[in-house]
Amino acid sequence: MYNSDLIDALFAIVAVNLGGINKIGIAFSGGIDSTLLAMICKNMNIDTSLLTVGFPGSKDIEHSKSVSYKIKMNHKILEIEKDDSYLRKVTLEGAERARASASTTIRDVREIVGFRSF
Repeated sequence: MYNSDLIDALFAIVAVNLGGINKIGIAFSGGIDSTLLAMICKNMNIDTSLLTVGFPGSKDIEHSKSVSYKIKMNHKILEIEKDDSYLRKVTLEGAERARASASTTIRDVREIVGFRSF
């Protein structure tokens, strides 16, 4: 029913990437990718915590709760609040940093190509 070569390859890839680590956290949505990885780690006896971040009452959190319950794994949820003033502050700071970086890049390119301002 299952392709054992594929299963063996998946387990081998996870083992190589873990490099002997036996305790991990997985960013967990409850989708195919994160659930497959969680189940492989569970079957490899890796101490695994599933981690979900989202807004209170969101479908993402509810779905991940449902799946983690079905697969019987430790699941931690961080609910974040929407904070418009903080988002505005971060956006403005990001724009300032981008402008500074772009100015430096433009100055360097002008110097490299020999362009001079008059």
